[in-house]
Amino acid sequence: MDTGHYAGQTAALATRHHKERVIAPAFHDALGLHVSVIDIDTDSFGTFAGDIPRIDTPFNTAIAKARAGMAKSGTSLGIASEGTIGPDPVLPFVTSDIETIVFIDDDREIVISETTRSTDIVTIREEVTPNSDLAGLHTRADFPRHGLIVRPSGVLDGPIIKGITDATALVAAILQCSAVNGTAVVESDLRAGFSPTRMRNISACAELLAQRIATPCPECAGPGWGPIEPVRGLPCSACGANVETAIRADVLGCPACSAVLQVARPIQTVEPRWCPYCNP
Repeated sequence: MDTGHYAGQTAALATRHHKERVIAPAFHDALGLHVSVIDIDTDSFGTFAGDIPRIDTPFNTAIAKARAGMAKSGTSLGIASEGTIGPDPVLPFVTSDIETIVFIDDDREIVISETTRSTDIVTIREEVTPNSDLAGLHTRADFPRHGLIVRPSGVLDGPIIKGITDATALVAAILQCSAVNGTAVVESDLRAGFSPTRMRNISACAELLAQRIATPCPECAGPGWGPIEPVRGLPCSACGANVETAIRADVLGCPACSAVLQVARPIQTVEPRWCPYCNP
């Protein structure tokens, strides 16, 4: 690993939700890079609560956040992240957290990114009334370690009370929001500062990205050598049919030059349980 490219430099991190707690140590340890938090209204790019919809992809949204931080701070280095929490793209009936972090270096004219996926995410959404027994909800929501949001049920407008980490405040919020039509929706506050399980996935993504930035290209020695796309298609070990979704190799590349390298995965067959013919 090469820490020489960014040692002693400073990158702008656009966040209002305490992501610096896990991003800054990862970048400092791997790169010697300092991270400066820039107060940008990142909620304007979209919120988990849905009161402000995200209008672009996670990658493009992270780029926009990073560039906003860079513009405000006047730095040529920027960092930002964006998360998506919802049905897992592979496992049925499972919720996953997919985090993307981008690093922009305008001096080198490169963007380096990494994405991690975790099913270890606490998220709930339940309808309650002021008379509901909340003990079970506390357990399912891992409350108050994880924060909560309360809003009226069945309406698009009305109050949205975020960042609840106190049992008394939760009861008061339910009482206020249920006054609209008798019930309230309680859901996880998925902003990073209120979701330790999401913050853990952001930490993993930050460490992966920092290590990637520290990996030099074998051709130009620039930062950011790593996987750019998978090569799919492997035979089933039982019937030999091609499983198109299985990954047989990774294409490694450089964000600055045209160097690429295909590296085969160590396992070159698919178990029958993943074969659409053996296990339809």
